[in-house]
Amino acid sequence: MAIPVNSVIYSLMLYERGVIESDVMLAHHGPNSFMVISSISQTNRDHNHLKRNIRPNKTIWLSDATSSYGVLSLAGPKARDLSAGITELNLSGKAFPFNSLQRFNIGHAPVFAQQLSYTGEHGWEILITPDFAEYVFEVIMNTGLQFGLKLVGSEALNALRIEKDFLHWGHDMSHTEVPQQIGLNFTCKRGKSEGFYGKDAFIKRKAQRNGLFLCSIKLCEAEAVLHHNKPVLRNEKIIDLVTSGVFSQTQNSPIGLCFLSIKGGKTALTTSKYSVMVEGRQVPAPLSLKQFIA
Repeated sequence: MAIPVNSVIYSLMLYERGVIESDVMLAHHGPNSFMVISSISQTNRDHNHLKRNIRPNKTIWLSDATSSYGVLSLAGPKARDLSAGITELNLSGKAFPFNSLQRFNIGHAPVFAQQLSYTGEHGWEILITPDFAEYVFEVIMNTGLQFGLKLVGSEALNALRIEKDFLHWGHDMSHTEVPQQIGLNFTCKRGKSEGFYGKDAFIKRKAQRNGLFLCSIKLCEAEAVLHHNKPVLRNEKIIDLVTSGVFSQTQNSPIGLCFLSIKGGKTALTTSKYSVMVEGRQVPAPLSLKQFIA
Protein backbone atom coordinates (compact mmCIF):
# COMPACT_ATOMS: atom_id res chain seq x y z
CA MET A 1 0.00 0.00 0.00
CA ALA A 2 1.37 3.40 -0.98
CA ILE A 3 1.25 5.85 1.93
CA PRO A 4 0.73 9.45 0.78
CA VAL A 5 3.26 12.06 1.87
CA ASN A 6 2.26 13.74 5.15
CA SER A 7 0.20 10.72 6.17
CA VAL A 8 0.46 8.47 9.22
CA ILE A 9 -0.77 4.88 9.55
CA TYR A 10 -0.94 2.35 12.36
CA SER A 11 0.50 -1.01 11.35
CA LEU A 12 2.19 -4.20 12.47
CA MET A 13 5.51 -5.85 11.80
CA LEU A 14 5.27 -9.64 11.69
CA TYR A 15 7.62 -12.54 12.22
CA GLU A 16 8.10 -14.97 9.38
CA ARG A 17 5.69 -17.38 11.12
CA GLY A 18 2.90 -14.77 11.07
CA VAL A 19 2.87 -13.68 14.72
CA ILE A 20 3.34 -10.06 15.78
CA GLU A 21 6.84 -8.65 16.04
CA SER A 22 5.67 -5.17 17.03
CA ASP A 23 3.00 -2.54 16.49
CA VAL A 24 4.17 0.81 15.10
CA MET A 25 3.09 4.12 13.63
CA LEU A 26 4.57 4.83 10.20
CA ALA A 27 4.81 8.49 9.14
CA HIS A 28 5.63 9.50 5.55
CA HIS A 29 7.56 12.78 5.76
CA GLY A 30 8.78 13.15 2.19
CA PRO A 31 9.41 11.36 -1.13
CA ASN A 32 12.15 9.21 0.41
CA SER A 33 11.71 9.82 4.14
CA PHE A 34 9.74 7.77 6.65
CA MET A 35 9.62 7.67 10.44
CA VAL A 36 8.76 4.48 12.34
CA ILE A 37 7.43 5.23 15.83
CA SER A 38 7.65 2.30 18.25
CA SER A 39 6.48 1.77 21.80
CA ILE A 40 9.20 2.81 24.23
CA SER A 41 9.95 -0.77 25.26
CA GLN A 42 10.38 -1.94 21.67
CA THR A 43 12.70 0.72 20.21
CA ASN A 44 15.91 -1.29 20.01
CA ARG A 45 14.11 -4.49 19.03
CA ASP A 46 12.22 -2.77 16.20
CA HIS A 47 15.36 -1.04 14.95
CA ASN A 48 17.20 -4.37 14.80
CA HIS A 49 14.24 -6.09 13.11
CA LEU A 50 14.19 -3.47 10.36
CA LYS A 51 17.96 -3.58 9.98
CA ARG A 52 17.96 -7.38 9.58
CA ASN A 53 15.25 -7.31 6.93
CA ILE A 54 16.49 -4.57 4.59
CA ARG A 55 16.83 -6.21 1.19
CA PRO A 56 20.45 -6.38 -0.04
CA ASN A 57 19.59 -4.74 -3.38
CA LYS A 58 17.90 -1.72 -1.76
CA THR A 59 19.64 1.55 -0.85
CA ILE A 60 18.15 2.41 2.53
CA TRP A 61 19.61 4.42 5.40
CA LEU A 62 18.28 3.55 8.84
CA SER A 63 18.99 5.60 11.97
CA ASP A 64 17.62 5.72 15.52
CA ALA A 65 16.10 9.19 16.13
CA THR A 66 14.69 8.41 19.60
CA SER A 67 16.85 10.97 21.41
CA SER A 68 16.18 13.62 18.75
CA TYR A 69 12.54 14.28 19.70
CA GLY A 70 10.26 14.75 22.66
CA VAL A 71 6.53 14.07 22.31
CA LEU A 72 3.55 15.88 23.84
CA SER A 73 0.06 14.46 23.41
CA LEU A 74 -2.76 17.00 23.31
CA ALA A 75 -6.22 15.41 23.30
CA GLY A 76 -9.80 16.06 24.29
CA PRO A 77 -13.02 17.73 23.11
CA LYS A 78 -11.40 21.19 23.33
CA ALA A 79 -8.07 20.23 21.76
CA ARG A 80 -8.80 21.93 18.44
CA ASP A 81 -9.92 25.17 20.15
CA LEU A 82 -6.79 25.21 22.29
CA SER A 83 -4.55 24.48 19.32
CA ALA A 84 -5.98 27.46 17.46
CA GLY A 85 -4.44 29.61 20.19
CA ILE A 86 -0.90 28.31 19.74
CA THR A 87 -0.58 28.32 15.94
CA GLU A 88 -2.02 30.13 12.93
CA LEU A 89 -2.24 26.84 11.03
CA ASN A 90 -5.70 25.81 9.83
CA LEU A 91 -6.57 22.93 12.15
CA SER A 92 -10.01 22.14 10.76
CA GLY A 93 -10.84 18.52 10.06
CA LYS A 94 -10.71 19.20 6.32
CA ALA A 95 -7.33 20.96 6.39
CA PHE A 96 -5.73 18.67 8.97
CA PRO A 97 -7.56 15.31 8.81
CA PHE A 98 -7.13 12.24 10.99
CA ASN A 99 -3.91 10.25 10.33
CA SER A 100 -2.12 13.18 8.71
CA LEU A 101 0.91 15.22 9.78
CA GLN A 102 2.01 18.79 9.29
CA ARG A 103 4.99 20.95 10.16
CA PHE A 104 4.47 24.37 11.75
CA ASN A 105 5.69 26.61 14.57
CA ILE A 106 4.44 26.96 18.12
CA GLY A 107 5.76 30.38 19.02
CA HIS A 108 9.34 30.34 17.80
CA ALA A 109 9.67 26.55 18.08
CA PRO A 110 9.51 24.34 14.95
CA VAL A 111 7.39 21.20 15.50
CA PHE A 112 5.54 18.60 13.53
CA ALA A 113 2.23 17.14 14.69
CA GLN A 114 0.32 13.97 13.87
CA GLN A 115 -3.47 14.06 14.01
CA LEU A 116 -4.08 10.95 16.12
CA SER A 117 -4.52 9.99 19.74
CA TYR A 118 -4.09 6.98 22.05
CA THR A 119 -7.03 8.21 24.15
CA GLY A 120 -9.82 7.75 21.61
CA GLU A 121 -10.47 11.50 21.82
CA HIS A 122 -9.69 14.04 19.12
CA GLY A 123 -6.07 15.16 19.40
CA TRP A 124 -2.50 15.47 18.20
CA GLU A 125 0.90 14.07 19.03
CA ILE A 126 3.36 16.97 18.83
CA LEU A 127 7.01 16.12 18.21
CA ILE A 128 9.65 18.65 19.28
CA THR A 129 13.42 18.69 19.43
CA PRO A 130 14.64 18.54 23.06
CA ASP A 131 15.94 22.14 23.05
CA PHE A 132 12.39 23.46 22.48
CA ALA A 133 10.42 20.88 24.48
CA GLU A 134 10.10 22.82 27.74
CA TYR A 135 9.19 26.02 25.91
CA VAL A 136 6.44 24.32 23.87
CA PHE A 137 5.09 22.63 27.00
CA GLU A 138 4.82 26.01 28.77
CA VAL A 139 3.11 27.66 25.78
CA ILE A 140 0.51 24.87 25.62
CA MET A 141 -0.12 24.87 29.39
CA ASN A 142 -0.48 28.65 29.57
CA THR A 143 -2.83 28.75 26.56
CA GLY A 144 -4.80 25.86 28.00
CA LEU A 145 -5.69 27.59 31.26
CA GLN A 146 -8.83 29.08 29.71
CA PHE A 147 -9.90 25.65 28.46
CA GLY A 148 -9.34 23.81 31.75
CA LEU A 149 -6.33 21.90 30.43
CA LYS A 150 -5.05 19.22 32.81
CA LEU A 151 -2.11 16.87 32.84
CA VAL A 152 -3.18 13.24 32.42
CA GLY A 153 -1.78 10.39 34.49
CA SER A 154 -1.20 6.84 33.35
CA GLU A 155 -4.34 5.49 35.07
CA ALA A 156 -6.61 7.95 33.25
CA LEU A 157 -4.87 7.24 29.94
CA ASN A 158 -5.26 3.52 30.58
CA ALA A 159 -9.01 3.91 31.15
CA LEU A 160 -9.48 5.92 27.96
CA ARG A 161 -7.60 3.48 25.75
CA ILE A 162 -9.32 0.39 27.23
CA GLU A 163 -12.73 1.97 26.56
CA LYS A 164 -11.72 2.11 22.88
CA ASP A 165 -10.02 -1.32 22.85
CA PHE A 166 -6.67 0.32 22.12
CA LEU A 167 -4.04 -2.25 22.99
CA HIS A 168 -0.91 -1.98 25.11
CA TRP A 169 2.21 -3.88 24.12
CA GLY A 170 3.21 -6.46 26.70
CA HIS A 171 -0.29 -6.66 28.17
CA ASP A 172 -2.85 -7.07 25.40
CA MET A 173 -0.49 -8.18 22.65
CA SER A 174 2.94 -9.76 22.41
CA HIS A 175 5.06 -12.00 20.21
CA THR A 176 2.63 -14.93 20.62
CA GLU A 177 -0.49 -13.44 18.97
CA VAL A 178 -1.49 -13.17 15.32
CA PRO A 179 -3.38 -10.08 14.03
CA GLN A 180 -6.81 -11.72 13.74
CA GLN A 181 -6.79 -12.67 17.44
CA ILE A 182 -6.73 -9.03 18.53
CA GLY A 183 -8.84 -7.36 15.86
CA LEU A 184 -5.95 -6.02 13.79
CA ASN A 185 -6.61 -7.79 10.50
CA PHE A 186 -6.94 -4.42 8.79
CA THR A 187 -3.19 -3.87 9.10
CA CYS A 188 -2.37 -6.90 6.93
CA LYS A 189 -3.79 -6.75 3.41
CA ARG A 190 -3.83 -10.18 1.76
CA GLY A 191 -4.16 -8.68 -1.72
CA LYS A 192 -1.03 -6.53 -1.54
CA SER A 193 0.93 -7.18 -4.72
CA GLU A 194 4.27 -6.36 -3.09
CA GLY A 195 3.62 -8.75 -0.19
CA PHE A 196 4.92 -8.35 3.36
CA TYR A 197 7.14 -10.25 5.76
CA GLY A 198 5.20 -13.19 7.25
CA LYS A 199 2.35 -12.96 4.70
CA ASP A 200 2.11 -16.67 3.82
CA ALA A 201 2.04 -17.72 7.47
CA PHE A 202 -0.50 -14.98 8.29
CA ILE A 203 -2.91 -16.19 5.57
CA LYS A 204 -2.55 -19.81 6.66
CA ARG A 205 -3.14 -19.08 10.35
CA LYS A 206 -6.07 -16.80 9.59
CA ALA A 207 -7.79 -19.61 7.68
CA GLN A 208 -7.35 -21.98 10.64
CA ARG A 209 -9.23 -19.62 13.02
CA ASN A 210 -7.45 -21.15 16.01
CA GLY A 211 -6.31 -19.63 19.28
CA LEU A 212 -7.65 -17.13 21.77
CA PHE A 213 -9.45 -13.92 20.85
CA LEU A 214 -9.43 -10.56 22.60
CA CYS A 215 -12.66 -9.62 24.37
CA SER A 216 -13.92 -6.66 26.39
CA ILE A 217 -15.06 -7.37 29.95
CA LYS A 218 -17.11 -5.29 32.40
CA LEU A 219 -17.64 -6.07 36.08
CA CYS A 220 -21.15 -5.78 37.47
CA GLU A 221 -19.93 -4.30 40.77
CA ALA A 222 -18.64 -0.73 40.65
CA GLU A 223 -16.65 -1.06 43.88
CA ALA A 224 -14.61 -4.08 42.72
CA VAL A 225 -10.97 -3.44 41.79
CA LEU A 226 -9.87 -4.87 38.44
CA HIS A 227 -6.24 -5.17 37.39
CA HIS A 228 -4.37 -7.37 34.95
CA ASN A 229 -3.79 -11.07 35.72
CA LYS A 230 -7.14 -11.51 37.50
CA PRO A 231 -8.62 -14.96 36.66
CA VAL A 232 -11.54 -15.04 34.20
CA LEU A 233 -14.08 -17.83 34.70
CA ARG A 234 -16.61 -19.38 32.34
CA ASN A 235 -19.33 -21.36 34.10
CA GLU A 236 -17.20 -21.22 37.28
CA LYS A 237 -14.07 -22.66 35.64
CA ILE A 238 -10.93 -20.56 35.17
CA ILE A 239 -10.19 -20.18 31.48
CA ASP A 240 -7.76 -17.27 31.26
CA LEU A 241 -6.56 -13.99 32.81
CA VAL A 242 -7.43 -10.31 32.45
CA THR A 243 -4.73 -8.59 30.36
CA SER A 244 -5.63 -4.99 31.29
CA GLY A 245 -8.07 -3.57 33.82
CA VAL A 246 -9.12 -0.17 35.18
CA PHE A 247 -12.10 1.74 36.57
CA SER A 248 -14.00 3.57 33.82
CA GLN A 249 -15.71 6.84 34.70
CA THR A 250 -17.92 6.73 31.61
CA GLN A 251 -19.09 3.18 32.34
CA ASN A 252 -19.13 3.71 36.14
CA SER A 253 -17.67 0.26 36.43
CA PRO A 254 -14.35 -1.62 36.27
CA ILE A 255 -13.59 -2.65 32.68
CA GLY A 256 -10.83 -4.63 31.05
CA LEU A 257 -9.61 -6.86 28.25
CA CYS A 258 -8.95 -10.59 28.20
CA PHE A 259 -8.21 -13.46 25.81
CA LEU A 260 -10.73 -16.25 25.44
CA SER A 261 -11.29 -19.30 23.29
CA ILE A 262 -14.70 -18.89 21.65
CA LYS A 263 -15.29 -22.37 20.22
CA GLY A 264 -19.03 -21.86 20.26
CA GLY A 265 -18.77 -18.67 18.23
CA LYS A 266 -20.20 -15.32 19.32
CA THR A 267 -23.22 -17.03 20.90
CA ALA A 268 -20.88 -18.46 23.57
CA LEU A 269 -20.54 -14.93 24.96
CA THR A 270 -24.26 -14.78 25.77
CA THR A 271 -25.05 -18.41 26.60
CA SER A 272 -22.20 -18.91 29.08
CA LYS A 273 -21.82 -17.37 32.53
CA TYR A 274 -18.67 -15.27 32.94
CA SER A 275 -17.08 -13.81 36.03
CA VAL A 276 -13.75 -12.53 37.34
CA MET A 277 -12.06 -13.63 40.56
CA VAL A 278 -11.54 -10.47 42.64
CA GLU A 279 -10.13 -10.73 46.16
CA GLY A 280 -11.16 -14.36 46.48
CA ARG A 281 -14.72 -14.10 45.16
CA GLN A 282 -16.41 -14.31 41.79
CA VAL A 283 -17.79 -11.04 40.40
CA PRO A 284 -20.21 -11.38 37.44
CA ALA A 285 -18.71 -9.89 34.29
CA PRO A 286 -20.41 -9.99 30.87
CA LEU A 287 -18.11 -10.14 27.84
CA SER A 288 -18.25 -8.59 24.39
CA LEU A 289 -16.27 -8.56 21.17
CA LYS A 290 -17.09 -4.84 20.81
CA GLN A 291 -15.38 -1.83 22.36
CA PHE A 292 -17.10 0.07 25.17
CA ILE A 293 -17.12 3.40 23.30
CA ALA A 294 -17.46 3.51 19.50
